[in-house]
Amino acid sequence: MATNWLPILGTVGNVILIAAYFPQIIKLLRTKKAEDVSVFSWLLWLIGDSCFLAYSLIEKDIYSTVLFVFYVLLGAIMLFLTHYYTKKG
Repeated sequence: MATNWLPILGTVGNVILIAAYFPQIIKLLRTKKAEDVSVFSWLLWLIGDSCFLAYSLIEKDIYSTVLFVFYVLLGAIMLFLTHYYTKKG
């Protein structure tokens, strides 16, 4: 009975993690500057999320697959914007 709150905790945590991407994406789009954002850091996040996505696909874990699709998409957007605005600036 004590573990009934665990799925809620996991969902809330994942929603917060997904939402955490948006302030940086919005800032990059507004300022069009990325000199203080690390491309390498976002590349590592994207590789890690891609590995977890592959794992969840192999394990046929639908919940994790959906989450990691979001993580990979948002990470790819961050990596693209960071690279684009670093080169442009």
